[in-house]
Amino acid sequence: MKKKLIFGALFVLLTGCGIPTSQTPTLPSNVSVITPSITNPSIVDSSDTNTSTSTIDISTNLPSNNQDSDSKTSEKPSLPLPSLPSVTPSISTSTSNTTSLITGFEDDLINNNQTIKNYYASIDFSKDGTALLSELQSLNSQKRTYTPGYGGLWNYYNKTDYDPKNPSQYIAFYRGTSASKGSMNKEHVWPNSHGGNLVEGDIHMTRPTLSSDNSSRGNSFYVEGKNHSTNGWDPYADGMTEYYRGISARIIFYCVVASPKLQLVDLDYHATSNKNRDNMMGKLSDLLKWNLVYGIDDTEIRRNDGAQGVQGNRNPFIDDRTLACKIWGDTNETTKSICAQYDPRAKKSKMTNEQIKIINDEQQDIKEIIYLSSEDILNKRK
Repeated sequence: MKKKLIFGALFVLLTGCGIPTSQTPTLPSNVSVITPSITNPSIVDSSDTNTSTSTIDISTNLPSNNQDSDSKTSEKPSLPLPSLPSVTPSISTSTSNTTSLITGFEDDLINNNQTIKNYYASIDFSKDGTALLSELQSLNSQKRTYTPGYGGLWNYYNKTDYDPKNPSQYIAFYRGTSASKGSMNKEHVWPNSHGGNLVEGDIHMTRPTLSSDNSSRGNSFYVEGKNHSTNGWDPYADGMTEYYRGISARIIFYCVVASPKLQLVDLDYHATSNKNRDNMMGKLSDLLKWNLVYGIDDTEIRRNDGAQGVQGNRNPFIDDRTLACKIWGDTNETTKSICAQYDPRAKKSKMTNEQIKIINDEQQDIKEIIYLSSEDILNKRK
């Protein structure tokens, strides 16, 4: 195989460097000419049968035959090694393909910040379900020493929702754009009629939002692809910023930690009223999916830090996205499927680390073959 690669590289180099074909060496009849290529397997979950590949044409990385006019012909030309990408596990963020395994949770703050780790020192992360939820609820009760109250939230939004480029303005929820207080009101991410009144004074839940966007949602559950308040609502489907799907999901999860009276359901809709609140919110399976698909945004981190400064407590789902599946992943077959596909504890790839290393070593061998062959050709042309 290496013999074929060497002759293939020589063939491409000879034709690419402008050497007349009449001067091209005649290859032995028993050697077939090939153009080497590397196939980079897509790193996917074992359940995904639609594996895509990309072929790297080595000839596009060959050194140019044009010499700098200022270079001395007596000097040995500098031949940079061609750039061939290493094989690394890929991260899929497509919401339309729920069979690709999402990784990248190692970037969550719980894994990189000692201060954050210390905050959760009392939590046994080996637990799941209601046991883990109960520990987070207890920790939240201990840490949250103050809430502004619904009427006092604007006094603190300058610590949580300010625009870093213009501190007199606020970042509008669902948009991520800068706006003045006069064009905004307060969005109950967990609607009042569904029990949001239990946590409306908590700055982690209620967000400054453009008034028009707030009225667009009404009191709907979050349901992917829906933009009408009577059968579910999706900020992206309603023309707003896509990554607020994930931000909304993590706020909803926090509310259940902040108030044990609230619960999540995997429904598109549930009838309720301010007189007879159901204390429910959904759609759980879509919220779990959004949390996993959309990574933590900088505004979330800045807001979580600011909210801790105001109240003393943090939103744990911003610090560690894996918590939601640990708590609610076994609710039904749909949630099990979503969390199994995206679970960071699951097998990340069909290939082992050793297999990945072998492929990367083979790529390095090819780069060395091309480099040595290029030097030999240029030396012969002098």
